[in-house]
Amino acid sequence: MQFAFKITLTGGDTNETVNLDLPVGLYGMTYFGFEFTTGSGATIQPVVSEDAAAPAGGGDEEDRYAPAATTAKATPIQTQFDPPIPFNVAANAASARGGRLYFRPHFNASTDNNGVGMIVFTPLGPQAEVLSV
Repeated sequence: MQFAFKITLTGGDTNETVNLDLPVGLYGMTYFGFEFTTGSGATIQPVVSEDAAAPAGGGDEEDRYAPAATTAKATPIQTQFDPPIPFNVAANAASARGGRLYFRPHFNASTDNNGVGMIVFTPLGPQAEVLSV
């Protein structure tokens, strides 16, 4: 089973955060697609993270997808990952499905930005487990 999140943002600002609710477990992000369509901003620097406050460009190991470069408005990002990028979805009491990841587009300016996208995750299976060292 895959989990696909269709994202439509209207009026997004520089601190926009989208909750990606998943059941608790290990997942691989297999696809990331997003396009900053309209608004007063000029660029985005997207992050998909286990951390709700993930900075643009990523800040630590929880920021699994965090390109260092910005992407201009009207330039689609369409990236297929093989192998997938691993994520540990931990329990989150506010989540409708038990766990949560976060998508932050990091619009560079304003509060009137719009964008559309899709993010796809695949469970890594029952053989996967998180080991603490």
